[in-house]
Amino acid sequence: MSGEFDLLGVDYVLGTKQIDIKVDMPNFKDAIDKTGVRIVHQSVVSNKDLAVAAANKLIARLDFDRKIIDCLIVVTQSSERRLPNISSEIQNEIGLATDIFSMDINQGCSGFVQGMMVTVSLLSQFKNILLITTDTYRDKLNPEDRSTNTLFSDAAAASLFVRGNRFALSFHSHTTDGSKSELLKEQPNSYNGKPELYMSGADIFLWTRKVVASSINSICEEWAKVDTRSLLVFAHQASKLVIDSLREKSKNQMEFVTNYEEIGNTTSSSIPILIADNWTLFTENASLCIGFGVGLSLSAVVISPTLRKGN
Repeated sequence: MSGEFDLLGVDYVLGTKQIDIKVDMPNFKDAIDKTGVRIVHQSVVSNKDLAVAAANKLIARLDFDRKIIDCLIVVTQSSERRLPNISSEIQNEIGLATDIFSMDINQGCSGFVQGMMVTVSLLSQFKNILLITTDTYRDKLNPEDRSTNTLFSDAAAASLFVRGNRFALSFHSHTTDGSKSELLKEQPNSYNGKPELYMSGADIFLWTRKVVASSINSICEEWAKVDTRSLLVFAHQASKLVIDSLREKSKNQMEFVTNYEEIGNTTSSSIPILIADNWTLFTENASLCIGFGVGLSLSAVVISPTLRKGN
């Protein structure tokens, strides 16, 4: 797959309740050495409300006419109800036109990369596409579960893609292994009557060291055959342990961009938040965006600024 596009901007919002793990979870403070996460963010509103806030923030900053957005894609696994689809509700709340194509994508940590690939493909049919990722995983956490409670944050991110040739999307790699889907799932037994998140951290860590690291190395080898530019890695911010392991396993000692310390693991929003926080790095360098997790699934793609005469 290869496609050209322009990404006008990315913006995001975090849950408004900041939780300092060392101060507010003293019994779990030693987890910081492994996860690298010092602050997590909890939302007091729904994933839909977070999505609306992120979208309005981006549209206002770009001073973009929301009425010419003709496609809306929303990635989430945190909706309070299965129907109606959340993209329809968001279309109405942020004041988009009604003659618009909208769709939901039920995906977690791979969701932004998968949503981006769908978005770029659809730019042949639509001119201005708003891609939103939004999740409130903290609502699913058991406060006694150290492995999840010190890691996940609530957040939403909005990205505006339009037709153009500023960026090129090229090499990509994907994995879906449903035989391991039970390693990260919702389960009915819960402390508050809601579905509870279960994560087998050790098993998922071993999977990332094998499958995710292999995907990174394979894509980098293919990229090196056609371009001398080095790749920056914008990886899903799973944890310090995971990122350090992937860095160690990468054959070319690649540079991994990170921001997990003050943000936490925001699932589908971690990569767009990382892009927003490192906008100049992203727009001026070739980047490997790779998401991995729930499914278990992996999606990776190379995004690079195009090099043209006069640039």
